[in-house]
Amino acid sequence: MDRSPKASYSPSLNARSTDGASDVENARLLLDTPKPVEEYSESKAWDYIVTLIFCTCFLCVGPVLILLNKHIMKGINFDFPIFVAAMGQMASTVGSWVVTRNLKIYPLEKQDVVTREFFLKNMVPVAIGSASTLIFGNHVYLHLSVSLIQMLKSFTPVITLIMLAAAGIEWPTHRATACVVMIAFGTCFTTTGEINFSTIGLIQMSLATVTEGLKLVLSQKLLKGLKFHAFEALYYFAPPTAAIMLTCSAIFELPRMLETGKYMLIVEWLPLFMVAALFGFFVNIATFFVIKRTNAVMVKVMSTARNAGLVLIDIAFYGTVITSTQTAGYFCCLIFFGLYNYFKMNKM
Repeated sequence: MDRSPKASYSPSLNARSTDGASDVENARLLLDTPKPVEEYSESKAWDYIVTLIFCTCFLCVGPVLILLNKHIMKGINFDFPIFVAAMGQMASTVGSWVVTRNLKIYPLEKQDVVTREFFLKNMVPVAIGSASTLIFGNHVYLHLSVSLIQMLKSFTPVITLIMLAAAGIEWPTHRATACVVMIAFGTCFTTTGEINFSTIGLIQMSLATVTEGLKLVLSQKLLKGLKFHAFEALYYFAPPTAAIMLTCSAIFELPRMLETGKYMLIVEWLPLFMVAALFGFFVNIATFFVIKRTNAVMVKVMSTARNAGLVLIDIAFYGTVITSTQTAGYFCCLIFFGLYNYFKMNKM
């Protein structure tokens, strides 16, 4: 009786060996064998978990930044919105430099494209649009409630779509246009019966919406063929944006800041200011990673959900009162914004 040890190869490999196949060929076949189902499932599950973590961060950092900035301007009475908004851009300037230049996690790839002339002609207009959006968008928190501001932000897709069509970059379908019209109607209802309504605040919010739409159109037109990664785009956009905002702050806010002595609040509340600046950077980073793990459509949908969450937080913790008409108008915006994204995603 043969007591020699049994071969450890699979039957298919033994069959190949008897036909004269080499041990090297057998080893190659073993390496090419697909991974077990259990291992693949674990990898996919981990991928979902990581994506969920990034999406959760995206949903959290934006509202936290808004509430921090509001507390700085209203809670401790540091009513200098341009400087407050500039802090995030200063942190983004430093953070993007560390990531691209220092640590080189995402090294610069378009240095040969971004000449001085290209920078002045293309990057600076986007920086002006971004700075204007942040200045008007942050200043409005001194005049309107958080909930109304989030409702009015629902009008941004309308302005953006009009500008994209006017620039010949993107033409909407009939269904998408119908959704945008309904968003406009819903936004009009959100301003009805506002208790703390301010004409100045509404004008500033309108300007912020227009400049944000302009910034998005210019950015899409600029980055469409160049394919900047987010950190590199931030590396080029954040410094001029911060410079513009600091210049505006020096002209319009610094004299009053020195006269009232409120600059000392920065020293007194330094940890709060540093956290707010870091969250300004984190907002940009979280947006980048969500786009990387999902897509831009998901970012729009999540942004709308985030705005809705801020409305609920403002009502629950700050005692803001909204009317039934405002609620109906906002839900109209949410529903048709979701339909708009669905039609865009499915090219309908």
